[in-house]
Amino acid sequence: MTSIAFDRGCLDESVSIVRAGALEDSVQRIRAEYLDLPGLSLTARQAQRLWNLDSDTCQRVLDMMIRDNFLRRTPQAQYVRGDWCRSVDCLRPTDRTARE
Repeated sequence: MTSIAFDRGCLDESVSIVRAGALEDSVQRIRAEYLDLPGLSLTARQAQRLWNLDSDTCQRVLDMMIRDNFLRRTPQAQYVRGDWCRSVDCLRPTDRTARE
């Protein structure tokens, strides 16, 4: 029979380690998808559904990838690779109004 430590500090630490591992796995999986599909452009909700993540985990992963400059969030709330740019996404607001 396996014993389980009920020490709150130990339990919290083990849960944090497991969660950190799951987050890193998700980052690697999502990074691979964006590398395979450079034009991939998803909302947070679409990403959540595509990768079967809960809302909190998905947002944390997307935020981590933005901090690493791998992803960026467009004005239309789409997550795209940081080095990928459609002309309409990269225009400054003044350029966009000049074109319209």
